[in-house]
Amino acid sequence: MRIGIDARPLQDHRYSGVSSYACNLLNEILKKDKTNDYIFFYNSFRNPQVPLPFCDRENVKIAKYSLPNKFLNYAGFSLLNRPLLDRSLAVDFFFMPHINHIALQRYDRLVLTIHDLSFMRNPEYFSARKNIWHKMIGVKSLIRKSARVVAVSENTKRDIIELCDVDEGKVEVIYSGLNFSADDVRRVEIGNSTRDKYGLVRPYIFFLGNIEPRKNIVSIIKAYERMCIDKNFECDLVLAGESGWKCANIYETVKYSPSSDRIRFLGYVSESERIELYKNAVMLIFPSFYEGFGFPPLEAMACGTPVITSNISSLPEITGSSAILVNPHDIGDIYQAMKMLIDDESLREDYKRRGKERAKNFMWSKAAEAYLEIFMSFI
Repeated sequence: MRIGIDARPLQDHRYSGVSSYACNLLNEILKKDKTNDYIFFYNSFRNPQVPLPFCDRENVKIAKYSLPNKFLNYAGFSLLNRPLLDRSLAVDFFFMPHINHIALQRYDRLVLTIHDLSFMRNPEYFSARKNIWHKMIGVKSLIRKSARVVAVSENTKRDIIELCDVDEGKVEVIYSGLNFSADDVRRVEIGNSTRDKYGLVRPYIFFLGNIEPRKNIVSIIKAYERMCIDKNFECDLVLAGESGWKCANIYETVKYSPSSDRIRFLGYVSESERIELYKNAVMLIFPSFYEGFGFPPLEAMACGTPVITSNISSLPEITGSSAILVNPHDIGDIYQAMKMLIDDESLREDYKRRGKERAKNFMWSKAAEAYLEIFMSFI
């Protein structure tokens, strides 16, 4: 069987979120399936040689287009409904690990992964350009036409059914795995290399994610400012992640904060740095307004770091009883949770233990098996 794969998420220079998801999932699928052929489609106009992973696998073939992205997406896929990728690649069905522009002859042989519908729930969190991009894709239509839709959480499944008016039986929940293994966590000792690199001298409360309004970073800062009123409070606030859309207000909030000298932006951090930052942190603070899955809380729990996260969207589903849940719209609630963990060492130890156990339930091998079962249904 020839399986078409939309490999465009793998073109990211720095993997995070969807690109990490696609890479880890496909790696595990290819480990398990050495029989079928996988045809990786991607498009690159300016860079003739994009180093995609998995090119060395015997059952992986690369199908590269070399057109300007805007021309291919808007003139080709959206306007002319060409090229029909499943026909041109001669594949039995097509798998998209994320929404994107596409044209197919047979959408009834498309498997589509939906990570979240935050752009439909809360378009105000996104730039005008990003909202136009989502509209041009025609996400509702793409979901409705797909043969099978994979949601990364029950919360995302509910959103798909409610917002896109699709049959419940068409949508299957397959949980993601951890983006690093227990062995990776063990190999990264609690040391000072990353702390020295970023000049982190004091204990710190940690946030990881794109710097954008949906992550509710302003509320983290306001709750942290209340913590700093206590003269005995010693922790810095460390925010790691790349700048996202509408981030200017977040940087302005820090600039004029009375605690600005204790708040650090690290930018993008590598996987090994991320693990060390989790392991060294007093806690992870992640009161996001909306997540389709929410990798940082799960990763922090795997590293033995206590987690404070939101009591809405997918986050209670993923963390279970292994994190402290707060109302993300209530700065006082966030502050109280932070204070509770800071003041109670035994509580921190309890959540460390709970988190490690909870994280063991999320494995890419399980996800790959569930996807392969769907793939085999097309035989």
